[in-house]
Amino acid sequence: MDFSEKRTLILLPGLDGTGILFNNLVGQLEEKFQIVRISYPPNAGHSIDDLAEIVSRKIEGLQNTLILAESFSGLVALTLLEKLPIYPKGVIFGMCFVSPPFRAILRLGSKLQVRRIPWEYIPDVLYRKFCLGNSATRKQVKDLQQV
Repeated sequence: MDFSEKRTLILLPGLDGTGILFNNLVGQLEEKFQIVRISYPPNAGHSIDDLAEIVSRKIEGLQNTLILAESFSGLVALTLLEKLPIYPKGVIFGMCFVSPPFRAILRLGSKLQVRRIPWEYIPDVLYRKFCLGNSATRKQVKDLQQV
């Protein structure tokens, strides 16, 4: 890949829609790429097509782009590629899925009508063990709790 011209890296967030989990990555890549971090509207109820249209409007006119889609946004990136007039140089699907995982858990959660899980009370050691790895910093744990 020729990096003589600075490419634009479009970051599509996971289900939380914030892009906060890209913080460390942005710090490492901003010298090589122009970074466009997408956030989704905080109100629920948007379809994948809606989110793809929102992203399309935010990146309209950008040239020489790469897309990095995290988790849930893999579906948004696929929709962008299928339906909307954008032509990125490449797409990176990071820990993505093309159908929702753990459907039974999602159904159970909707039946229990869980409004909010108190993530801040889960010990850091569990975040490190199951999500981030033992070398995760306190800031990385806090970012994960926030999203």
